[in-house]
Amino acid sequence: MPPSMPPETPEPAASERPRLIINGEPFPPEDLCQSLSPSVLLRLSVTKEPYVPPEPRRPMTLPARVEALPARTLAVILVLLGLGLAALILL
Repeated sequence: MPPSMPPETPEPAASERPRLIINGEPFPPEDLCQSLSPSVLLRLSVTKEPYVPPEPRRPMTLPARVEALPARTLAVILVLLGLGLAALILL
């Protein structure tokens, strides 16, 4: 027995074509792009050239080496801040 072939379905007539429903209103697909701006149409185009990602950012050059404060200077600053805080608390 030969395999059964599914019956060919004829192309639906224009009035029978499926329509999009937007806000409850039927909307023909061919009318979808008429109110879009040219820049949007360009992005929707299937004939557009393939997407080329932008070049990666170049790494930023680091500024000149920053030296840390000497331990002695840092200790003096911390002592002065501590004394100032103690003076505020005692007032």
